[in-house]
Amino acid sequence: MFSVYQLFFDMLPMAQAAHQAQNRDLLERIYQYAEWCWKQKNRADDVYNAVCVAFYEHLVDEAESCAAIPQWIKPEIFADIHDVFEPRMTQDNYHELLARYNAVHRTRFE
Repeated sequence: MFSVYQLFFDMLPMAQAAHQAQNRDLLERIYQYAEWCWKQKNRADDVYNAVCVAFYEHLVDEAESCAAIPQWIKPEIFADIHDVFEPRMTQDNYHELLARYNAVHRTRFE
Protein backbone atom coordinates (compact mmCIF):
# COMPACT_ATOMS: atom_id res chain seq x y z
CA MET A 1 0.00 0.00 0.00
CA PHE A 2 1.34 3.42 -0.97
CA SER A 3 1.39 6.39 1.38
CA VAL A 4 3.06 9.77 1.57
CA TYR A 5 5.37 8.24 4.18
CA GLN A 6 6.46 5.61 1.67
CA LEU A 7 7.16 8.34 -0.86
CA PHE A 8 9.64 9.95 1.52
CA PHE A 9 11.17 6.62 2.50
CA ASP A 10 11.77 6.13 -1.25
CA MET A 11 13.10 9.67 -1.74
CA LEU A 12 15.56 9.45 1.14
CA PRO A 13 17.98 7.01 -0.55
CA MET A 14 17.62 9.05 -3.75
CA ALA A 15 18.69 12.15 -1.83
CA GLN A 16 21.57 10.32 -0.17
CA ALA A 17 22.78 9.03 -3.54
CA ALA A 18 22.42 12.52 -5.03
CA HIS A 19 24.54 13.92 -2.20
CA GLN A 20 27.25 11.35 -2.88
CA ALA A 21 27.12 12.07 -6.62
CA GLN A 22 26.86 15.83 -6.04
CA ASN A 23 23.78 15.89 -8.29
CA ARG A 24 22.66 19.42 -7.55
CA ASP A 25 19.71 19.32 -9.96
CA LEU A 26 18.15 16.31 -8.27
CA LEU A 27 18.90 17.68 -4.81
CA GLU A 28 17.19 20.98 -5.66
CA ARG A 29 14.06 19.13 -6.76
CA ILE A 30 14.01 16.86 -3.72
CA TYR A 31 14.54 19.65 -1.20
CA GLN A 32 12.05 21.95 -2.93
CA TYR A 33 9.41 19.25 -2.74
CA ALA A 34 10.28 18.52 0.89
CA GLU A 35 9.99 22.24 1.67
CA TRP A 36 6.59 22.42 -0.03
CA CYS A 37 5.41 19.47 2.06
CA TRP A 38 6.75 21.09 5.22
CA LYS A 39 4.78 24.24 4.38
CA GLN A 40 1.57 22.18 4.44
CA LYS A 41 1.74 22.10 8.26
CA ASN A 42 -1.50 24.01 8.69
CA ARG A 43 -3.28 22.48 5.68
CA ALA A 44 -2.35 18.80 5.57
CA ASP A 45 -0.81 17.63 8.81
CA ASP A 46 -0.19 14.12 7.43
CA VAL A 47 1.98 15.53 4.62
CA TYR A 48 3.88 17.77 7.05
CA ASN A 49 4.39 14.91 9.50
CA ALA A 50 5.55 12.54 6.75
CA VAL A 51 8.28 14.87 5.50
CA CYS A 52 9.51 15.43 9.05
CA VAL A 53 9.63 11.82 10.24
CA ALA A 54 10.25 9.93 6.99
CA PHE A 55 12.68 12.33 5.36
CA TYR A 56 14.17 15.20 7.35
CA GLU A 57 14.92 13.27 10.54
CA HIS A 58 16.80 10.58 8.60
CA LEU A 59 19.14 13.04 6.87
CA VAL A 60 21.52 12.70 9.82
CA ASP A 61 21.83 8.94 9.26
CA GLU A 62 24.36 9.34 6.43
CA ALA A 63 27.46 11.53 6.61
CA GLU A 64 26.96 13.26 3.24
CA SER A 65 23.35 14.25 3.81
CA CYS A 66 24.06 15.29 7.40
CA ALA A 67 26.93 17.50 6.31
CA ALA A 68 24.68 19.12 3.69
CA ILE A 69 21.90 20.10 6.08
CA PRO A 70 23.16 23.70 6.48
CA GLN A 71 23.22 24.09 2.71
CA TRP A 72 19.82 22.61 1.92
CA ILE A 73 17.51 23.28 4.87
CA LYS A 74 16.27 26.81 5.40
CA PRO A 75 16.41 28.34 8.90
CA GLU A 76 12.63 28.35 9.41
CA ILE A 77 12.51 24.64 8.64
CA PHE A 78 15.59 23.89 10.72
CA ALA A 79 14.05 25.76 13.67
CA ASP A 80 11.02 23.49 13.47
CA ILE A 81 12.81 20.17 13.00
CA HIS A 82 16.29 20.30 14.54
CA ASP A 83 15.07 18.57 17.70
CA VAL A 84 14.29 15.40 15.71
CA PHE A 85 17.99 15.07 14.91
CA GLU A 86 19.21 14.99 18.50
CA PRO A 87 18.00 11.48 19.46
CA ARG A 88 19.58 10.06 16.29
CA MET A 89 23.05 11.52 16.93
CA THR A 90 25.69 11.59 19.61
CA GLN A 91 25.61 14.78 21.65
CA ASP A 92 28.94 15.86 20.17
CA ASN A 93 27.72 15.32 16.59
CA TYR A 94 24.43 17.10 17.30
CA HIS A 95 26.21 20.14 18.75
CA GLU A 96 28.63 20.10 15.84
CA LEU A 97 25.68 20.17 13.42
CA LEU A 98 24.17 23.11 15.30
CA ALA A 99 27.50 24.96 15.24
CA ARG A 100 27.95 24.38 11.49
CA TYR A 101 24.36 25.45 10.83
CA ASN A 102 24.77 28.57 12.95
CA ALA A 103 28.02 29.46 11.18
CA VAL A 104 26.42 29.19 7.74
CA HIS A 105 23.18 31.00 8.56
CA ARG A 106 24.29 33.27 11.42
CA THR A 107 21.64 31.73 13.64
CA ARG A 108 21.79 30.78 17.32
CA PHE A 109 20.37 27.31 17.64
CA GLU A 110 21.34 25.55 20.87
